[in-house]
Amino acid sequence: MFSGKIEGSIHPLVYQPGTSWAYGPGLDWAGRVVEIITGKDLDDYEQENIWGPLGAKNTSFRPVKHFSPNAPPPMQETAYGGENGLVKGESVWTLEPRDAIGGAGIYSTPNDYSKLLAALLRGGAPLLKKESVDILFSPQLGPGSVAGLREFIIGDSVETSFSRQYSQSDEDYDKIPEIQHSLVGTLNTEDVPGRRKKGSVNWGGLPNLTWWIDRESGIAATVFTQLMPPGDSNSRKLGLELEDALYKLYRGTA
Repeated sequence: MFSGKIEGSIHPLVYQPGTSWAYGPGLDWAGRVVEIITGKDLDDYEQENIWGPLGAKNTSFRPVKHFSPNAPPPMQETAYGGENGLVKGESVWTLEPRDAIGGAGIYSTPNDYSKLLAALLRGGAPLLKKESVDILFSPQLGPGSVAGLREFIIGDSVETSFSRQYSQSDEDYDKIPEIQHSLVGTLNTEDVPGRRKKGSVNWGGLPNLTWWIDRESGIAATVFTQLMPPGDSNSRKLGLELEDALYKLYRGTA
């Protein structure tokens, strides 16, 4: 998947559609569909229809080409593995991919990405109609897929970030509400006490990036790190602490 080529997204079917859920290359192929329908490279299409209208000038699948001749130096991500703790390492994504992969590999900045989250939070303008955003945020999974998603996110442990959305203390597996998935990320089916409301959507990125949009509260937020490997427990705790602090400010109780 790190080859920068769409061939890296070719995988066998592991279950019949609608019967389970797995982390897979669906968005990679959705991006390819956009290219076929529009006749444009996905990066060019996004520049014209997403990042350009938002005034987001520092976002691209191909940073070397996009910023040429003033391309930024090769990005570095902090990684585990050194004898003294964290060590710096090169990005796992190529800076000059052959293909723009719809589900991963885009380079951006917190400022640029916040512009996208803000557009979705306020109803879609200047990118989409509110009706389209409503569709993006609606639940999409049937019973079989809900069960598969729950197992993927929580498994046999309540120590994961999703379960920790509901409580800083341990909870019984059965007490964690149903986890749904929208077209843009996981979907809260109940309020999280003191934090995000029912209907909020969230997802993350490989180097421990995370974002959420809570339309009921009028809050969109993101946490950017460049820390590997994914799923770092301290990064997840940091995200929860920041979310908790943000909603205390929102409620005026900080």
